Amino acid sequence: MIATKTPAIDKAARIFHFIAGKGSATYSEIHQNVGLPQSTTSALLASLTTHAFLRQKNGRYYLGLIFYELGNKAIQDFDFRELAEESLVFLRDQTRLACHLGVLDGSTGIYLAKKESQNAIIVRSWKDHPLEAAAAAVCAMGFAGEIAHERLTTQDGNATYRNYIIDAIYHMDGDVLEHGAKFEVK
Repeated sequence: MIATKTPAIDKAARIFHFIAGKGSATYSEIHQNVGLPQSTTSALLASLTTHAFLRQKNGRYYLGLIFYELGNKAIQDFDFRELAEESLVFLRDQTRLACHLGVLDGSTGIYLAKKESQNAIIVRSWKDHPLEAAAAAVCAMGFAGEIAHERLTTQDGNATYRNYIIDAIYHMDGDVLEHGAKFEVK
C-alpha cells in the first residue's frame, strides 16, 4: 500500500483500485476491504461521487466516467510506438524476424511501427493490401502461442510464456508450418 504525504489522496486511490478490481462495490464492501473508518469511508464516497470520480447505482459504487475523459486526455499526446519500441526490438532480436505493432480497422491491418530483421523479405508498402496478406504470419503466431501454452506449468509466468513463444517461432520448420496451417485458431 502506497503512503504519501497526502493521506486523503492515498485513501481515495485505495478506493479507486478496490472498485476497479471488483467492477463495483457496496459501501460495506469498500469499508471492510479498504481499511478505513466508517466516517472516512462515508465522507470520501460522498465527495468522490459529487466530483464524478464515482457513480452510484442500486447501492453499488462504480468508477465514474470522468476516468474515461481524463484517460483520453492523458493519452492524447501519448505515443504507443515509443512505449512498444523496447518490446519490438527485443522480439525482433530474439526471433530474428520483423516485428510489427498494429491495429485492426475492420478487416484491414494498420501498421503503426515496424522493426525490420536483417533476414527480412522487405515489403515497403501495405497500402491497399487486405489483412489476409499477413494471415500466414498471424496463423504462425497463433500456432506458436498454442505450442508455448502446452509447455507451461503452474509455476511459469508471462516472461516464461513469452520465451516459449519465441522458442516455438525460432524452431518452426516446413513440417511445423504445414501442421500450423491446418490449425484452427479459437
